[in-house]
Amino acid sequence: MRILLIMLLSWAVGFTATAQPVDAGRAQVELISERETALPGETVWLGLSFEMDPGWHIYWLNAGDAGIPPSVSWFEDSDLTADLAGEFSWPTPELLPIVEGEIMDYGYSDKVVLPFPVTVPEDATGTFGATGRTDYLICKDICIPESADLNLSFEVG
Repeated sequence: MRILLIMLLSWAVGFTATAQPVDAGRAQVELISERETALPGETVWLGLSFEMDPGWHIYWLNAGDAGIPPSVSWFEDSDLTADLAGEFSWPTPELLPIVEGEIMDYGYSDKVVLPFPVTVPEDATGTFGATGRTDYLICKDICIPESADLNLSFEVG
């Protein structure tokens, strides 16, 4: 019986918390978590996931000549506040030729996850909710500012 319980707990811990992807126009955007539960005071990694339509791209931290990187602002009713969230851990970007041989930018096409650490408050209990908005510039032949309202929750305890 004890082995069965350990197996079930190991299986349950392996799941990650996710929210429904948001169709923001030219990308599916989603807030994801490395797991479904966390302990008070613990650091959990969340990620801002983008799945871009074919031919479209978003920008890296140092976007180059013309881009703007994605950002997130947390809503007032969110348990996740700016002081609890760390900076994005930016994956290595692609080189994006804007004007061949003249203007190069840095960013991501197809799919990318921008991970960032979140510190769960020491006094947190129950459900921890993260609600906010991401703003980003997405480009193909033209650049369009887009935004997506995101939410995610995971259990604390």
